[in-house]
Amino acid sequence: EVERLEIEHVDLVSGVAQRVGRPTRAGRCEAVGTRVGVHHEHLHRDATLFALDCVRMNSVDNHPTSSTGAGSAIPAYLGAFIFLGIASVWTGPALSHLQQQVGTDDAGISWIFVATSIGYITGTFVSGRGIDRGLGHRWWSLSMLVSVAMVYVASQASGMAMLMAALAVLGFAGGTADVGGNTLVLWSRPEGPGAVLNGLHLCFGIGASVAPFLVKLSIDVTDSLWGLAVPMGLVALPLAMWLVRHRPPVRTRLDTVAASTATGARGLHIALVAVFYFAYVGLETGFGSWIHRYTEEIHYGGAATATEIGRAHV
Repeated sequence: EVERLEIEHVDLVSGVAQRVGRPTRAGRCEAVGTRVGVHHEHLHRDATLFALDCVRMNSVDNHPTSSTGAGSAIPAYLGAFIFLGIASVWTGPALSHLQQQVGTDDAGISWIFVATSIGYITGTFVSGRGIDRGLGHRWWSLSMLVSVAMVYVASQASGMAMLMAALAVLGFAGGTADVGGNTLVLWSRPEGPGAVLNGLHLCFGIGASVAPFLVKLSIDVTDSLWGLAVPMGLVALPLAMWLVRHRPPVRTRLDTVAASTATGARGLHIALVAVFYFAYVGLETGFGSWIHRYTEEIHYGGAATATEIGRAHV
């Protein structure tokens, strides 16, 4: 039976009382009381720190298992990142079709990437709180189903407002899945994610390389993009059901976080990584989103050639 235990503790660096919720197996963890002295500028206090001794470096208890204790969610993680690759990349190959669908020019259609990015950033912030509360698998499952719905809505949009709204929600769902997948894999393998994390991003690449082909197939068969939602739905539904049957891993690497915070440089480290990814992902997304359209504009072969060049990029 799974219990949610809330432990009130005092942060060793800031001296600020916090509440930490963590799903654990009953009887598998024990509370350990340790007398600690906390010094933070003018704050001097002795406090009793109660922590759960349930994060073990090589323990299998933290691996994402089913509610019955059997099976693993790792295959679902990998499949969900194939889905995420499709959901994140399809707008690039579909750009010309979407432009004609809503009747705008290149400058106008570029706003869909702004809307998607705003949704993505918002999704990463909001979903992090849900993951901390043990809702990672539920939110991830819901994000896949929402993504399928938004692809269909986007395929029916007759104006920029409706299209941008649909893609903003799609971006929110993508941010939720991206943060959830990477975080949960790290938590599930506290001794080191290794091949699982590499496999996660390999699967994203597989999904991204398949997306241009699925977009072209949908347009050729249905003369619309709603056909893209069909294979995405067939992938999302079983994966979502798989994930909700498993409890998510709990937060690990607390000692690493404490050591990083104690040096006083944690904020700087996070800021440097954030700036790097802001520039890198921005350039990568911009290039990948427009390469299909650019290939068409310079008349470098037909639609099939543009599709293959888009696949080669990802």
